[in-house]
Amino acid sequence: MTPEAFIAFARSLPEPMALTDERGRVLASNAAARDFVVPLHTGTSVCDLSPDAPRLREWLAACRDARGLLKTTVPLRRDDGALVDVRIEAASLANGDTGHAPTALLLRLRSRASGAQEQALHIAEARYRELFSNAVHGICRCHVDGTILEGNPALAAMLGHASPESLVGVKLADIYEEPDAFLTLLDRIRHAGRALSVDANWRRRNGDPLAVRLSGRFETGGSPDGVIELLVEDATERRTLEAQLAHTTKMESIGHLAGGIAHDFNNLLTAILGYVDLMQGSLSEQDPIARHALQIRRSAERASLLTRQLLAFSRKQFLQPRIIDLNAVVEESNQMLRRLISEHIELSASLDPRLLRIKVDPAQLQQVLLNLAVNARDAMPKGGTLGIVTANVDLPARALAGAPDFEAGPYVMLAISDTGVGMDTNTRARVFEPFFTTKRIGEGTGLGLSTVYGIVRQSGGHIQVDSERGRGSRFTIYFPAVSDAAEAPRPETVLTDGPIGRETLLLVEDDPMVRSLAVEALRLKGYRVLDAGDGREALRLAQGAGDIDLLITDVVMPRMTGRELADKLRMTAPLLRVLFMSGYPGSLGDQLGRNVDLLEKPFTSLTLVSRVRQALDRDLRAVPLKRA
Repeated sequence: MTPEAFIAFARSLPEPMALTDERGRVLASNAAARDFVVPLHTGTSVCDLSPDAPRLREWLAACRDARGLLKTTVPLRRDDGALVDVRIEAASLANGDTGHAPTALLLRLRSRASGAQEQALHIAEARYRELFSNAVHGICRCHVDGTILEGNPALAAMLGHASPESLVGVKLADIYEEPDAFLTLLDRIRHAGRALSVDANWRRRNGDPLAVRLSGRFETGGSPDGVIELLVEDATERRTLEAQLAHTTKMESIGHLAGGIAHDFNNLLTAILGYVDLMQGSLSEQDPIARHALQIRRSAERASLLTRQLLAFSRKQFLQPRIIDLNAVVEESNQMLRRLISEHIELSASLDPRLLRIKVDPAQLQQVLLNLAVNARDAMPKGGTLGIVTANVDLPARALAGAPDFEAGPYVMLAISDTGVGMDTNTRARVFEPFFTTKRIGEGTGLGLSTVYGIVRQSGGHIQVDSERGRGSRFTIYFPAVSDAAEAPRPETVLTDGPIGRETLLLVEDDPMVRSLAVEALRLKGYRVLDAGDGREALRLAQGAGDIDLLITDVVMPRMTGRELADKLRMTAPLLRVLFMSGYPGSLGDQLGRNVDLLEKPFTSLTLVSRVRQALDRDLRAVPLKRA
């Protein structure tokens, strides 16, 4: 053993130890030996410290030739001249490679006075061993070259080893996914004395990835070339949760952006559709301009569908949820799906006959089925199987760890699977992003799956995707189960422009184009229309306007919302009729409450006129707003 190897081995041991030649001259010593009651420094001769040097030399010579451990007790002289009885244990390191003497001796020393300290040391060592063996995190000691000298059971289990003993000799560089990362960790420890909470990517014994968080330092009293102590935390689950949170946050941000764009675009479309209505109403069917107006209308309606998809993704579309039987919706959609997927794809359905009820918008649920079926069809150009499964599931608290707003309890599962080409990791991570598509330009908008995501989340559900390249895909949706019976479908509203109006209307809209369109369309029907650009202006108009039969107001406006405006006006007339307008519902349920008239943007002139007439006729007990 060389002095350097001895230092690496014994530097942090609590027992005084020294490496000597056969004559007792100290070649190297650890910190405990240098701080011993009789200090042993490099170059010191143990025999020179003893008043009985000849007998000590004979004993050291005997140790050189012995096989095993020899013990003796001799008096040694302290720095102050006092003699202390010291017990010495010695072992020969035969014909070493020291370069200093043919044989080296390894000495361990203890004094009688240190008996209590030794007992305390043994207790401390036992406690340390207990902590080391039972720690929930991995702990290891390794050489600066990355060779593991010792590891605890938690680290062995983490890396997939049968026992801690099998860790000895393993190189950390072979565990790292990026071998140079260990050198980076070592540099941090050398420069700062320690490294705290350093993320790294390791691999288990079977090759599976393992995310870890490391904290390390050199052993107490050790040199920057000695032994490193590492605390290893399995960070795989934490990393997964962080990635899910980051993805959710990104989706929320994209959703806010998409919703804002859809809101502004809806105002533009409302003006386009409304003025096209007015134009078509003044043209005969034979007029060539009428054909142009029809094409403008169709294009605007197609654009309206895009804004609906954006609103669906951002979870800000208008929904009409009711309690339904999911199986019934799937069965009603069966023929539509069969026509959609073509003959070379088999449709297989397994529906739980005891399925619980859910509360969703049936039309939007059909949209989910349609979009997922289209996605599955496109993934199976050579044919395959489209599977639909429904079932009751009781999800525990950690079943959907990382899913926002998830609560444990009974859910109804809807799973759509295909046997198509599948997705790689990068595609799977972005599959719900709007405008993301793997199709060629012109073959898709990239809004199909993002619409599914938005509908499911706005309906209080959760969606997961499992897919591998070449193994198909499975989209699993969980809707909260409800105990109430299914509700009958609501009757559809029939649009009609109605008779000529004579009532007074207060119209409040902050977008000038939409306001101008609405004013013109309503005045053409004979109504007296007072228009304002915000709530404060509307309050001023109401004070001097006489009787007002209906308030028509946008919901989201600067300085005062439509709800706040209606509340202020109803302080004088509690039964004032109100028709709200919005192209960006957001949290309108909280703002407006239930049982309110809400006109969704974009709308046509015919829709506006019809809904105004319905609002005026709906509640005959309502009274107009009188001047205060």
